[in-house]
Amino acid sequence: FVAVLSMASRFPSRKAASHDRDDVFLKSLSMHRHQMPQDGTCLFRVVAEQMYDSQSLHFEVRMECVRFMTRKRRIFEKQINQDFDAYTRHMAQSRTRGTMVELRAMCLLYRRNMQLYQYKKPTMHITYNKSFTGHFTVYYTSNHHFDNVMTAEHYETAAAAQSICYKLILKQLLKLPDVELAVQRMLFPDTFKRAPLERVGRQLVLSNGYSFQLDLPKDTICMLAEQKLCTFHHGSSKISCMRRLLDEGFAPFPYKVAKSLHSHFYRNVDLDLYHEMLQSYERTGYLCYDYGNNLQVGDKCVVSMAIGDFDCYIQRIHLPTRSCIVYIVYYCQMVEVSLCTVRASPLYEFQQWPVPAVRMQ
Repeated sequence: FVAVLSMASRFPSRKAASHDRDDVFLKSLSMHRHQMPQDGTCLFRVVAEQMYDSQSLHFEVRMECVRFMTRKRRIFEKQINQDFDAYTRHMAQSRTRGTMVELRAMCLLYRRNMQLYQYKKPTMHITYNKSFTGHFTVYYTSNHHFDNVMTAEHYETAAAAQSICYKLILKQLLKLPDVELAVQRMLFPDTFKRAPLERVGRQLVLSNGYSFQLDLPKDTICMLAEQKLCTFHHGSSKISCMRRLLDEGFAPFPYKVAKSLHSHFYRNVDLDLYHEMLQSYERTGYLCYDYGNNLQVGDKCVVSMAIGDFDCYIQRIHLPTRSCIVYIVYYCQMVEVSLCTVRASPLYEFQQWPVPAVRMQ
């Protein structure tokens, strides 16, 4: 039976509940923290999520911020202790960390006031303009990192909406059997260990009062690779292939999917995708993800140095130290630089060759 499993994996050890001091502090205020990746995009991801409900637009938000600061130069130039043009060029790079200056600029740009949370400090209600009706809720840590903050009501609403979306996919689209039962057994296994099961018609009833509606074979699709071996869909067994996987000690889908299916948990999908992306690039040897461009050895790119930006070619990548060796064309020499200083070449350098006006005979 084990050989025919297509989606299952052995039950892994579950992670303990988060007891991070920042989460505990926000919970005491009836707030929830939605963590951002620990990189230079965190501030712009926070604003993108609160403005557009998607962290994936963080680069567009960054560019809107830089353009706004450039237009309002007389306001922001006083807050920057260096050349303003060089500062904005550096801030336009996809991995440059945003600061309080950029947060203020985006509050003015998007017409939002701000609620700033910090560990064991009073909440700062910053009003830039009384006519601004909305506000950004931001958590700021001691290492200059920004996270999204949402109210308990917003968290519960988002968790319920996410649960509905995932149930539509697994139950209506994929038509997997007994999804709710699988979620409860994966997330709360102790409930089933202490309470004996009893089947009443199409319901599975626990002695503690919980009950689950069981699905019929005709309404679902088998989830095994060898569907002919499924005694639920191709036999007379009343135990679905989903329940059989669980009884054998297999997880029919990842725990992060189970969390997404539960209406009381709001899974941070964008953060999971970010970590999966980094793991994928470390396995394949890609340098990084720079606004849709996979950079690897041999690629032409731009390196930012203290004296300016220079065209270069990647010669070697060392992921453990997050560094690489590049050949700088202007100086005709090899230099070791940090990965965060390298970005893709501008798109205009990759334009197609023009079609000749006269065709060769």
